[in-house]
Amino acid sequence: MPDFDPPLLLPASLLQAQREFGLALLRRVAQATPQANVFISPFGIVVALLLALEGSAGATREAIARTLRVEGIPPAELATAVARQLAVLTQPGEYQLTLGMANGLWVNQNFTLDPDFAARIRQHYRASATALDFTSPRASEVINAWVSQRTAGRISHVAEASSLTEDVALVLTNAVYFKADWAEEFSEAATRPGPFWLGTGQAKTVPLMRQRSSAIQYQRGAGWQAVRLPYLGYPRGASMQVFVPDQPTGLPDFLRSLTAEQWAQWQAAYGGQNELIEVDLTLPRFQLEWQQDLTGALDALGLGPALGPDADFTPVGLPPGTPGFIGQITHRTYLRIDEKGTEAVGVTMMWLDGGAAGSSELRRVEVRVDRPFFCAIVDDETGTILFGGAVYDPA
Repeated sequence: MPDFDPPLLLPASLLQAQREFGLALLRRVAQATPQANVFISPFGIVVALLLALEGSAGATREAIARTLRVEGIPPAELATAVARQLAVLTQPGEYQLTLGMANGLWVNQNFTLDPDFAARIRQHYRASATALDFTSPRASEVINAWVSQRTAGRISHVAEASSLTEDVALVLTNAVYFKADWAEEFSEAATRPGPFWLGTGQAKTVPLMRQRSSAIQYQRGAGWQAVRLPYLGYPRGASMQVFVPDQPTGLPDFLRSLTAEQWAQWQAAYGGQNELIEVDLTLPRFQLEWQQDLTGALDALGLGPALGPDADFTPVGLPPGTPGFIGQITHRTYLRIDEKGTEAVGVTMMWLDGGAAGSSELRRVEVRVDRPFFCAIVDDETGTILFGGAVYDPA
């Protein structure tokens, strides 16, 4: 069973802040689009905002830090801790668990990047800076090729040529790629078409995978069931956690209860189980793609001062008094779940406008994920929520 306590390398305050921010953002986005699929990479968005934090000052820096819940962590300690976290999460392991992350900085060729800022993001976030002619369609092609390469081609188009203008000083990009096999695969022979009950009361026919296993951890809450499916991966581990309400209309109520405090209790409940249970699990086989501009959602979480003309991004190289602000934050994701395992991808792109200047008898429980559900891909060693989302319609 995974130990939810964070490793000594990483401060608990950082991991707690990431959980609070990630779950708050998930709730905000899901509640803003009821009955619609939502899937984001909270950690990828965190890293993209931390890149912006490195280039901000004054009230703008305070707003980004407050949004990320890291205002109490000294800047030097924060940068060092995140660098360690990136190293821990992306260390190579055995089996077929792949977790890759890349950061890129695309600079308007007419803009001079501050060398100290460039050195900081290269040291702590392994982010390289590339100068481009933003007036040329070639610029968006270069960025999209970078994204495609780092997401195994699952996401190949995020940057629009029309968005790259002389008013854009630089573009920050983050890509997260996850692929892993289940510790115990589903048998393809057991997959059958079956009904998935939507929140509207209607049903759609989808392929439903089935597996009976005592390696799947289980818990029941108030009006929901949850399972934790481990992935193959050593020396580190990861898992998918699926929370399925008892009723097809129950997901909105569950999302309202999705707080960092509740999340910690649910993780502790997995770690404290001493009863061996065989879970008879039915899970849809599906894939989805999702994209949204997160500027509004992040504004509501406190990012506003970084989004207006009074923002201060002088540390990236903008001259004092020159307006500079985050103009757009696009997030695009991909998720595929099948009998073999999971593939999940997240890309965050941020435009900075500023001008070119023990054993027991088995108890069996049945869990049918045949109605809207919440799922998360979690790094077991650190508790980092790599991906998470609400699935209302897998078809």
